[in-house]
Amino acid sequence: MADKGFFLKVLLPTDDGISISNKGIKNARYYLMYNLSNRSYQLAGKVKCKEYFNNSEFDFHKFEELCKQNRVDQIIDGQKELDIGMVLNELIDIIDKKNELQS
Repeated sequence: MADKGFFLKVLLPTDDGISISNKGIKNARYYLMYNLSNRSYQLAGKVKCKEYFNNSEFDFHKFEELCKQNRVDQIIDGQKELDIGMVLNELIDIIDKKNELQS
């Protein structure tokens, strides 16, 4: 569930803060969370994976708890490195089109 004033909250794995990690959720260095509306996106949180998992292996249950605590609606993961801004702007376009259809 996104924060007030937004439609969607997404979590993206990244290694550099610019592109989605091609290493997947289990091996990413950071998780970035963004709130999206039909016009913009806003950084909602950043998690350093090593610190969150206490320098141990990926734990799905702990990851699930992170998503629940931060009310993440969707996880964006990819096989290739994609620019985070491009992906978020595409999602904004989808949200905007959905809102136009509902009006």
